Amino acid sequence: MFTRLKTVRARGRTYHYVQLVENHRENGQVRQRLIASLGRLDQLLDQGDLEQVVKGLVRYLPQLRLIEAQRQQSLVAETDRI
Repeated sequence: MFTRLKTVRARGRTYHYVQLVENHRENGQVRQRLIASLGRLDQLLDQGDLEQVVKGLVRYLPQLRLIEAQRQQSLVAETDRI
């Protein structure tokens, strides 16, 4: 899964939407499937919600949890191998 910025032009204006998308194979071709629309980028930035969305997504990524734990110095080595 990944996020993408979808640009939509309507009534002479341009809007950017943040979407959560995954790739899958369909009839031997790679297709993208929309998992969730997270909102309009300008509204997320104005309301300060973009950071909350990112933090919410990070909770489900083990690699990023490890990096964050190391950054907060809460990683403790249980053993060392020499």
